[in-house]
Amino acid sequence: PATPRSDRSKTWWAGQSRSATMSKRPAPEAPTAAGAKRSCGGDNSEAKAPGIKLLAWNVNGLRALWRFGDGDGAALNQLVEREDPDVLFLSETKIDEDNVLRLMGADPKKGSNGGAVASRDIRNFFGGGGKKAAAKREAAAPSFDTADFLRGYRAVWNHSKIKKGYSGTVVFLKKANAAVAGATVTCDGLDINDAAESPGPGDEDRLNGEGRLITVELPEYFICHTYVPNSGQKLEKLPYRTQVWDKCMASHMARLAAQKPVIWTGDLNVVRGENDIHDGMKKTRNKAAGCADAERENFGRVVGGISQEDLPTQLRGKNPPQHGQAVPGPVVTRGPDGELDPSGDEPLYVDAYRHFHPYATANAEADENSSTVKNSASSDGKASDFADDEDENAVNPPKLEQSRFTYWSNRQGARTAMNGWRLDYWVVHHTLINRVDRVFHRPTVFGSDHVPIGLVMKTGDGE
Repeated sequence: PATPRSDRSKTWWAGQSRSATMSKRPAPEAPTAAGAKRSCGGDNSEAKAPGIKLLAWNVNGLRALWRFGDGDGAALNQLVEREDPDVLFLSETKIDEDNVLRLMGADPKKGSNGGAVASRDIRNFFGGGGKKAAAKREAAAPSFDTADFLRGYRAVWNHSKIKKGYSGTVVFLKKANAAVAGATVTCDGLDINDAAESPGPGDEDRLNGEGRLITVELPEYFICHTYVPNSGQKLEKLPYRTQVWDKCMASHMARLAAQKPVIWTGDLNVVRGENDIHDGMKKTRNKAAGCADAERENFGRVVGGISQEDLPTQLRGKNPPQHGQAVPGPVVTRGPDGELDPSGDEPLYVDAYRHFHPYATANAEADENSSTVKNSASSDGKASDFADDEDENAVNPPKLEQSRFTYWSNRQGARTAMNGWRLDYWVVHHTLINRVDRVFHRPTVFGSDHVPIGLVMKTGDGE
């Protein structure tokens, strides 16, 4: 028979993993060869290399993810077991302290001291009756601050303070890694005075009240993890997003960068280039959140604009001011070996994924694919019409695990049809880009409409 839930909770808080106490459920899978099927998707065939492995994931509701697949947190715990990150960021958690404890098997209530204490049910997990014994058990019961949500990780939560079950972020720091275990973590910290225009009603409360920013200070750099506000289905929140949030976030990063370099990650809710969305921006430009010129121009001022040569063929020669992302920010200047040229007009930050997967390469593949299709077009012109999409996947589309996208609509078939968006990023200070060992996406991990993204930083100077 399955182990009683009360015993599972007791042994987990005592230090055992949940999987070890579930007799009905098989033990977590051992790493398998690349391409082998796993219960919640994903592949981590790379050996763990020296350095710090960072992982970020918009989970679109932690409670929903907790129930996904085998349930009881299996999807998240299996991901952690496979990836073994040193730092794990989750965004859009949509949860508060009480519900975190409920996921762990407790049913908390607020005590007279304002802290989370065990309910009558949780006391039963720790043994028999008697008022003194009950008081002792209650004092020993795990609290929000002491219970391990993920075994072996220290957690710092940033819940929404103005709306329960909304937004929210959390960071997990591996206790066994001394380089990150004692890191200084701060939540929020944006300054409304940095906004480009006078804030509207409630903007100041929203800025630091929705749990959207966590900053981790490591010895050599800061990591800012954000869940950037969405501009809304009809772009009704675009002014707040672009004139308040974006400006305040840029100023926050500038203040940090005056002390040490910064890495910015998370769901940044913006599509940088035309090859970062399945429709090439044809139907979504200025009609969908993340695709507005104002959003993309603000992002371009951080990571650099996209030169005409790096645009898809059908967009070259267009009037840049009418095109949005082709204009903003300095164009990246590189030396003969592709390195950032410090004497040129370079951006302060680098889109790490596109550093390893440049737009020029993607567009060259798209042009080659387009030519192949057009040369073999049938008389009805359908193949030629398809080629005009200039999608880099027009011919011989890559497997899902090779996708550049990090978000797919929950509509059935969107992910397998490659109808995705790249909304999640690693934005790295240019002085750190040579320390980046690799950047990766995990498009075969399910449980959310976004997928985990990862970055591995080399130790030392990376030379």
